[in-house]
Amino acid sequence: MQPTSTTVQLDTYTYSIDTNDQLISFSANWDGFACANESRHLQASHIKEHSLWEFISNRETVALYRELLTCLRDRGTSAGFHYRCDSPDLRRFMHMDISADEQGFVTFVSQVVRTEPRATIEVLLPDAERSEELLVMCGWCKKVRVDSTWVEIEAALEPLQLMDRWPLPAISHGICEQCAEAMERQIEAIQ
Repeated sequence: MQPTSTTVQLDTYTYSIDTNDQLISFSANWDGFACANESRHLQASHIKEHSLWEFISNRETVALYRELLTCLRDRGTSAGFHYRCDSPDLRRFMHMDISADEQGFVTFVSQVVRTEPRATIEVLLPDAERSEELLVMCGWCKKVRVDSTWVEIEAALEPLQLMDRWPLPAISHGICEQCAEAMERQIEAIQ
């Protein structure tokens, strides 16, 4: 049976960074979202005054975000894009607007556009024991790399034998070609 898509009230989650890219403020509902997604380590009290770059590890993703932030700050403008923020049993389709003010402070506003329930994907469970092996997932669309293609996690389970492994591979976030091209077009539109 195919999961049904649910349109939800636009829950909004916001954080801001200063001119040094330090996290400085969070919306009142930030901690609830972090806890609901089993990410207590991302509660505001744990990450405030930390660099944004401590939470983005993929070089290409860092480069795209740095270029985007530079363009937004230089022009005092905003940009928006769609992405996913999934949990083991839910696909969460989101939209993010990023805006810079005249002082160079940047605000990130994410809204849940819709959700789709799904059977629990064990490799996405945050408490699962992990091996040294890496499963590369796109930080925007949540597809995973299988050889030279990017597919939904459900389609990767069998070819990568993810249900037969223990411990499970660690998840590393990157960016697929399609999402990288979309972000590059977004940056070009601002320049």
